[in-house]
Amino acid sequence: MAKELPWWLQFVPHHPGDPGPEIYGILAELPVEQQVGVVQAINVARGELDAARAKGYAKIGEAVAAAARGAGKG
Repeated sequence: MAKELPWWLQFVPHHPGDPGPEIYGILAELPVEQQVGVVQAINVARGELDAARAKGYAKIGEAVAAAARGAGKG
């Protein structure tokens, strides 16, 4: 019998940086002129989240590499 996966390995139906699907429903009801600003804000936020995530992964990689180098000494 399969164990339940930890929360961080579970399927997420939308990009974690995206607003929930209900926001897109509200967005679709707005006039096109107002949609542009909302979509731009979503895109800017997504870019900032992706940059922060990449920076975090780089730091994790550096820490793992440093730990591996340290483990080799001894």
